[in-house]
Amino acid sequence: MSVEMEKHSTVLLEPKREIEAILFDMDGVLADSIPAHSTAWNSASGVVEWLDFFKRKQILCSGASSGDMANIVIVLDTLQVSGYFTSIISGALLPASKPDPLIFKLAAASLGADTEKCLVIEDAPAGIQAAKSANMVCCAIATSLSRDYLNQADILLNDLSQVSPDTLFSDSNLPI
Repeated sequence: MSVEMEKHSTVLLEPKREIEAILFDMDGVLADSIPAHSTAWNSASGVVEWLDFFKRKQILCSGASSGDMANIVIVLDTLQVSGYFTSIISGALLPASKPDPLIFKLAAASLGADTEKCLVIEDAPAGIQAAKSANMVCCAIATSLSRDYLNQADILLNDLSQVSPDTLFSDSNLPI
């Protein structure tokens, strides 16, 4: 199934899956941190709207980042979004980084969610590969890399402000 949501966004899901948990990468997804990583962080475009949507729908969220736990906590607190997350998983001490799917499997387990009912929001090919290896739906956003590098994702957006989560997660597209 291919659903055109808005200009330059695509949803490709076969078959339709129910989503019960959301796993967010941090750099480039939650935080627009690539250009100014050492000086300041800003919420990436559309993040708060999506987090508010999941909170209203009582969908649990986890932050799953390869970064150091202390850095993840500081960034989430600085962005004032830490309250949206039921769990935070750091891959810094895991035996392998993305594209190994372990970080996303641990995040799903921390929420008590089946991997096939998780949506990962990523901005890098290794993260997309990790999500797909874990049998998760993946939404890629082109905030750090060109869309050309992210075409293995099920959903591809320029950023999270491109489509309202109410539209994307309607019963006819990706039910939650």
